[in-house]
Parts: sequence; structure tokens; C-alpha cells
Amino acid sequence: CSATFPWGVIGHRVVAAIAWNELDSASRAAIARFLPPGSSLKDISTWADEIRHHRPQTRTWHYINPHVRKKVGKRQLDEYRDRNRGDLLTKLEQFVGELERGDGDKERFAEALFFVVHLMGDIHMPLHCVGDDDRGGNDKMVRFYSPDKKGKGRKINLHALWDQLIQVEASENPDSLALVLQKRYENKKSAIRKTISPEDMLLESYNVARKEIYKHIPPGAFIEPYDLPENYFFVKRPVAELQLYKAGQRLAAVLELFAKKSY
Repeated sequence: CSATFPWGVIGHRVVAAIAWNELDSASRAAIARFLPPGSSLKDISTWADEIRHHRPQTRTWHYINPHVRKKVGKRQLDEYRDRNRGDLLTKLEQFVGELERGDGDKERFAEALFFVVHLMGDIHMPLHCVGDDDRGGNDKMVRFYSPDKKGKGRKINLHALWDQLIQVEASENPDSLALVLQKRYENKKSAIRKTISPEDMLLESYNVARKEIYKHIPPGAFIEPYDLPENYFFVKRPVAELQLYKAGQRLAAVLELFAKKSY
């Protein structure tokens, strides 16, 4: 995987907006104590991306690459952890653990919170949870036809494309999209919230990548663009939207546990 921003800014803000909408007033008040003055949960949702240029040691914390052409389960996950630099799974487990234990000073708490808000989005981005000797899709060029079907399609790498399935327009409003997704997937809420362990979330995203993204795409890296179906956006955008909804609901569940320790 590379340093491109997972889900784009819009996607991460949607995840944070869903989570905030789900929290009760006491939980919101408890969490607000750890936010910078005048900032919202949405505002800090991209902090972990913004610090990477001056904290380069955090770059590997945004992804993990279990091989998509193999059938990876919990027993195989340790093979893909980066013990030296850290990875998405290991770091999310660490920061969630820090929030759940409730120890440490306020500054350390706040940093753990900021990372959890962001990494919960990353772990639901399928291309941050898979590898195919292609750096999480960054080394796979595809030809994508925009929703208006104008032109002959444009060349883009697979990872960047999946970022943009959500951030189709810079003007897409994260608050509006959050409310739309909460209404659309309300009937899935209780089942989704039953899965909040980082390993389970990672494997779920890994399997989404296997079935929805890589199944019909050639293996490895390639620069000659692979033509995607003209209806790709309309078929895959709902997959991306559901992943964002899951991330928001599960982030809310984690934050609720954290907030109760902070009352």
C-alpha cells in the first residue's frame, strides 16, 4: 500500500459523522473533552493522515496486506503483521486497548482516540486489508467509466479508484451521506455491531476485497489498464457505502465503551 489517503477525506468524515450521530449526549460530552477546542469528531478523522509527513513511522499503520489469492483466516494473520514498524491490525488493537483500559494521561488518551477514529475507517477500506503483490491496488492500472459514461474511460490505479467511489465529488456532503446511509442500512445495525474485534473486521474487509474487487481482475502489478465494466460504479458504490456504514456503527460502539470509562 502507499501513502494515498484511504476513502479520501469525505469517507473518513462520513464514518465519524455516523458514529457521532449514534452517540448519546453523555458519550458525546465525554469524548468532546479530548477534542481540540472548536473541533468535531469529523475534524479529527483525518488527523492520522495529516501527520504522516512529519511522523513517517506511522505510515505503515494504515494497512496490512494478507494475500488475496490465498484463503487467509485468523490463524494466518500473524504472518502478515509488521512486528518492527506496526500495521493496521496491530495498531488498531493497541489503540482500542488503550481506550478500553482508561489509563494514561489526557494527551495520550486523545492521541489513541484520534488514531482509533481514523483506523476504524481504514480497516473497512478493503484495499487497505489485502495484497496481491500490487501495493494494495496502487500498482494495478484500470480503465474506469464515470457514472455519466462520457468519454472512453480514464486510467486510474485500483486503489485510487476505490477512494473515489465515495469521494466522487469534492462537494459531496459527509453529513448528508451519513444520514442517507443510516436510514438505508438501519435494519443491519444490530448485526453489524456484533462484530467489533479488529481481527474480525479485517477479515471481513479482506473477503470483500476478494469477492467484490479482485475476483475478476488479473493478479499482480500491471501498467496496461484493465478495462472495468461500464456499470462498475453503480455495482460497486453500494459496496463502498455499506463498508462506511459498518465503520461508523462499529466506531460508535467502541466510543461508547470508551466514554463510559470517562464519565
